Amino acid sequence: MAEVRTEVRVSPRAVVVLHRCLATLSATFLAGTLVLLHRFAERGYDLQLHPFVLQLLAQSNLSVENVLAAWYSSMLLLSTAVVCTVCFLAERRPRPASVLRFGWIGLAAVFAALSWDELGSLHEREVLPSGTLGWLLWLVPFIVAVPVYMLLFAWFRLRRSTRALTYVCLGVLLLATVPLQEFVEVEVMLAHAAPGWRRPVLLVVLEEGTELLGMQLLLAGVIRHALDVLGERRGERVALTVTFPGRGVTSALYVAVVGLVLAGTYELGRLVPPDPANGRPENWPPSVLAFVASVTALSLVDRVSREREERLSGALLAALSLLTGAYVGGVVVYDAVRGALAGGILLTVAVVLSSVRSRAVRLGSAAWAVSALVAVTVPDLVATRLSSSVAAACLILGLCAGARRAPTPAHRAARRARGAGPALRTGVRARSVAPVNSAGRRPWPRP
Repeated sequence: MAEVRTEVRVSPRAVVVLHRCLATLSATFLAGTLVLLHRFAERGYDLQLHPFVLQLLAQSNLSVENVLAAWYSSMLLLSTAVVCTVCFLAERRPRPASVLRFGWIGLAAVFAALSWDELGSLHEREVLPSGTLGWLLWLVPFIVAVPVYMLLFAWFRLRRSTRALTYVCLGVLLLATVPLQEFVEVEVMLAHAAPGWRRPVLLVVLEEGTELLGMQLLLAGVIRHALDVLGERRGERVALTVTFPGRGVTSALYVAVVGLVLAGTYELGRLVPPDPANGRPENWPPSVLAFVASVTALSLVDRVSREREERLSGALLAALSLLTGAYVGGVVVYDAVRGALAGGILLTVAVVLSSVRSRAVRLGSAAWAVSALVAVTVPDLVATRLSSSVAAACLILGLCAGARRAPTPAHRAARRARGAGPALRTGVRARSVAPVNSAGRRPWPRP
């Protein structure tokens, strides 16, 4: 079975910027949650806030579902699943075979399931009104077994990087305390049952902050392991050699399996009874596809693009794809947001069509723009989910086709080296010289 290898080049400085941005976003969401819950605890439903400020605080509330903050938490877990998958593919390089590398697939599955639960709020639907938490009974094996599995895998696989091991262990321990904190919150709420009484504000903010910090530590640990152990230092960047298991029919089978998993999660989400107070599990598959399309645009921009304008096009595609996924996953229905997204999509596709040379990328971007416009303008949620999924799939296919035909940076450098000899590199014009015979003399030209 033939294998497909490609390089993913990551700048450590960009990783630091990424963690800083995530920390800023997490702090912003926590601050919005604290302000909104404190205001609600003091004034009830009469918050006396400007409508725009109220909408902004509502979207940053981590304690409710179907908002931008819930989508952010879900995508943070999905990012860890994606990095775990990259680590598994990077460990397929020629080296002593180890069965432990398949543990990355287990970690990716766990984080993907947690991401689905975070956006669809599956376990919250099992809370019993009698005061006992029903989900605590059937989730005890999961709550106990998963942290133990993560810690054991981290010890056997990540101990070559002390920082990676420390980050992962701290993240697992922090997330393991979240069910206990939720149990304490519900028990305190039921003990002080009163009309209109809610969970303590400080306990809610502490639980959400612990959860976000644990997620970011896990993501930082997995990325650190990929850079320190699996990557190779090349100048200012670290190169990860990612090996896909096959091409042709094998690749189609893997894509089909992923598609069936996403379709299955969508159908299972539709079977869940709708509840306005909880999340919508069927919003997770289109959000995943939009997120993967954004990551694909960022990772393949160096292979597809050659100039600054084309890199800008890749960055715009990644940003708008991510925002479209946030629109679908966060159930943002404001007209101003729809208009801004539609304008951004039109601007992005105009930049791509005018600057990118790859025909496949331009075709995929045009199909993405048409489907994304339908997703952000049609009020029907089913049509929005379907159009968003089609848009992300078109963008992924276009970018992959363009990257497959485009030469890699190493191939471009080799081509330049072969095309420019010493004479051309020094600026001296080359001239033809007669060959030298075995005696060391140049023969006279024959008349």
